[in-house]
Amino acid sequence: MSFRYFANRNRDGWGIGWYTSKGPVIFKNTKNAIKDVLFPRVVSLVHSNVVIAHLRAKTKGNVREVNTHPFSIREYLFAHNGTMDRKPLERELRGEYRKLEGDTDSERLFHFLIQYMEQYGSVHGMRRALRKIDRMNREGAYVGYMNVLMSDGEYFFAFSKFYASRNRGLHYLVDEGLFPRVIFATKPIFEGKWERLENGELVIVDSKTMDVKVTVIG
Repeated sequence: MSFRYFANRNRDGWGIGWYTSKGPVIFKNTKNAIKDVLFPRVVSLVHSNVVIAHLRAKTKGNVREVNTHPFSIREYLFAHNGTMDRKPLERELRGEYRKLEGDTDSERLFHFLIQYMEQYGSVHGMRRALRKIDRMNREGAYVGYMNVLMSDGEYFFAFSKFYASRNRGLHYLVDEGLFPRVIFATKPIFEGKWERLENGELVIVDSKTMDVKVTVIG
């Protein structure tokens, strides 16, 4: 699996999340995916309309399983790369959304997005939350760049935007073959007609029909 070999530069753990009839399942490990014998074994078990896999290169937060992506709460799966201030996000969290296990900006962003999605609905809430981050950045909160992959089991969201640092971007490929699929990756992982998300683009995919909608945040 070509994805695995990006762990040459992303050595601080790996994880994969997918959906079963009982909801999301995640497996993650702090080992380098290339050296971990469990990687191919776990991947071979995955059969799902929605899959999120992540290779971690830590920026904030130590190498611990609770800091490894993807994250999962209830019906949500989430993975992220980028950097942003943790404190402004924490100040926005209320009630149960303040219950954090690790020390990454990613986990705080995940809780922040869920808080909005559960208040306003998944699609509208995601848009509102991302616009709020735009405002937070204008008001002085540091946001370097954000690449976000998230699902509520019904919709899949991919978002990419840079603010203060170089955007490593997200690419996606729409395969309209016998079994339609939409694949997102930081870099193309095999040959094909990959497109790059423009700065601020939010792509929303219906996980059943594979219909794709694109909107711009900011």
